Amino acid sequence: MKRLLPSWWFKLGLGALFVFLAIQLVPYRVDNPSGRDQPKWDSKQTQALAMRGCADCHSNPPAGVQPAA
Repeated sequence: MKRLLPSWWFKLGLGALFVFLAIQLVPYRVDNPSGRDQPKWDSKQTQALAMRGCADCHSNPPAGVQPAA
């Protein structure tokens, strides 16, 4: 009776699975930008518009709860 998969496919699959699982154990470092950094605004009006339209949901405040969407 012929085998369903050749042994080299099985070995290749096991090797790929081992590499995939080994990669999960390698730590990596992610540096998130500080929430205190501000871009250079061209005017106070632009800053107020961005804060009103975007920063109420897309900001990183140190305290408080994000508004419900």
